[in-house]
Amino acid sequence: MKKKTKSLDQINDNTYDVKIDKPIYIGSLITILIVCGYCIIFPDSALVIVDIARSFVITKFDWFFLTIGIMILSVSVFLGVSSYGKIKLSDKDEKPEFSYWSWLFMIYFSAIGSSTLMWAICEPLAYLIKPPFGYEPFSAQAYQIAIPYGLFHWGPIAWSFFAFSGLVVSYCFYKRKKKRLQLSSVLSDVIGEKQANGPLGKLIDIASVFFTFCTFGPSLGFGVPVLTKLISNVTGLPANDFLQISVLVIWTLIFTVSVYRGLNKGIKVLSDINMWLLGALLILVFLVSDPLYILKSIVEQFGTFVAYFIPMATYTDTMSGGTFAQDWTVFYWSWWMVEIPFMSIFIARVSKGRTIRELLFGIIGAGSIGTMSVFWVLGNFSLKLQSSGALDLADIYNKQGPTEAVVQTINALPFGNIISIVMILLYFVFLATCIDSGSFTMGCIASKDILDGQQPSKINRATWAVTIALIGIAVLRLGGGLQAIQTIVIIVGLPSAFLLILLGWSLFNWLKEDYPKITL
Repeated sequence: MKKKTKSLDQINDNTYDVKIDKPIYIGSLITILIVCGYCIIFPDSALVIVDIARSFVITKFDWFFLTIGIMILSVSVFLGVSSYGKIKLSDKDEKPEFSYWSWLFMIYFSAIGSSTLMWAICEPLAYLIKPPFGYEPFSAQAYQIAIPYGLFHWGPIAWSFFAFSGLVVSYCFYKRKKKRLQLSSVLSDVIGEKQANGPLGKLIDIASVFFTFCTFGPSLGFGVPVLTKLISNVTGLPANDFLQISVLVIWTLIFTVSVYRGLNKGIKVLSDINMWLLGALLILVFLVSDPLYILKSIVEQFGTFVAYFIPMATYTDTMSGGTFAQDWTVFYWSWWMVEIPFMSIFIARVSKGRTIRELLFGIIGAGSIGTMSVFWVLGNFSLKLQSSGALDLADIYNKQGPTEAVVQTINALPFGNIISIVMILLYFVFLATCIDSGSFTMGCIASKDILDGQQPSKINRATWAVTIALIGIAVLRLGGGLQAIQTIVIIVGLPSAFLLILLGWSLFNWLKEDYPKITL
């Protein structure tokens, strides 16, 4: 008779500690320290080098990024509606470890961080200034497309990157019974078992840790300045380097403690807190701004989003030679793909007992609705201020940057100080959750054989929580601006795209081998 496995809550954390994979652990630390050290000590030189690489990637591979986005969404929908969608990612009698909503909350808040709060306000403003499709700046067409393009960038294609890659690792871990939550193990059928366990496999896993590490460049680079400015706005403290470093230190303490406490006591609790805070913020802004305007805008913008989905997904602006798609869509697709090593392993760790259909459509659907809600409330309020002439947010964004645009938007709301405090709390917990789950995932990659339900050792998890603060300092030293962050993400995104193709190849080989008689 099969012995029943105890739940994670029933067993002491020490029972679930696993040994560190020292080559991956040490190799990843050295790589991170070298890259961050160079950026911190020689920021100007580092920015020149990575900008050359960025120009090469966006001019030669923009078509490739857009094609990958369309393909991944299409494949995800196909798998979800096909007979494969019924396959359960566990043994038949096993139930999910987490409730449905806790499962979605953990994935949602681990994926998007605090950046959506800033870009929901600022991205539509950027599209007014430099709109796509050759539209005139601040024209009626520019206003019409501003929110829908943001919905597109944070919508179904973005979440399909996470859902599909998470499905591959989940299938490998729960159905193929691989003992390691490492991409080298997932790719063992492609590169060979010997290579997966040898130097090539270690190199893949070190790269996975580094890619995961790089995902926090945008979150910290965007989040720290905004949070610092909000704190300064409420308290009167100067928004200087000292306050920024203090924010990083507090953040590091929060997610170090959370990571140290583990999955059930840390990430799950933070995700639940996030949901309440985000819900309170959106409801409060909706009620005190202009509810009727927002509701009318939602209906119109959803129609525009649907009508323009294919044109936005394929827009490269080849004829006029513009760089809108390269500056925005390629950047976003790169950002989401850089998160693949992180999100795929994290999704696998929390998705036991879900079906393929439930995983794909749950993540893509709930993720898209969540990010769209933020854009519809915060983004429409910022556009209302701009279009009515009450506040020239576009000029503030263009001349003073996104941080000031966010603060001025919040200040324009009734009860601005109260909403600022909610935003401060949400920023702290939002990004702590994202980095918390990233650190947990990096710990999984840097561990030896890890069984279903096990967790990395506490020192392993805490190490990565502390090192993530380094990329925050590195990005701030590079200027913390959009250009610096786009540069880092786009460069690392290219190899992540090829990794995604290999993951898909592995999954379809497994499905063909494991279910030869299945009907589509």
